[in-house]
Amino acid sequence: MSGCASCGGCFTGSGCSSSTKSDAGTLNENRFRSLLELAAKPQDQPLTADHDHVIPTIIAELTQNVYASQTVLFSVYEQWSLPDFLELAALLYEQQITGALVAWAWEHSQGDLLATLRSDSKERRLLWDHIDEQALVFEVFSNLPEGRAGRVKRA
Repeated sequence: MSGCASCGGCFTGSGCSSSTKSDAGTLNENRFRSLLELAAKPQDQPLTADHDHVIPTIIAELTQNVYASQTVLFSVYEQWSLPDFLELAALLYEQQITGALVAWAWEHSQGDLLATLRSDSKERRLLWDHIDEQALVFEVFSNLPEGRAGRVKRA
């Protein structure tokens, strides 16, 4: 993150791009993890003093610029403790709940998304069922090809 002062992600909405991306999957995951670690550092450490864009970058990565999802995560950030917000962000990323799926997941959990993501597989399955149903409706009414809204095909 040494070059983050020049990434431009804060101003373009594209997120922090200070890492090179030769192996997209691994480096993107490593980059996201490093953002979470940077955000978790105490405010009195020198790196975080100049990194006010870390939380918006985490939110941009997770929401893929979907306004409804951005609204949810900014609200969560303002209302929850930082460790809870960062845990939610990590779980969303790990479970590939990104873009519009964040807002649909929040809607299903009625504000208790962290507990739902921490819960057993039955609760998460009900969450994914809701997300899949919302994505299907979105795809049908938007005339999009199947899977375009982020639905996961399951056996």
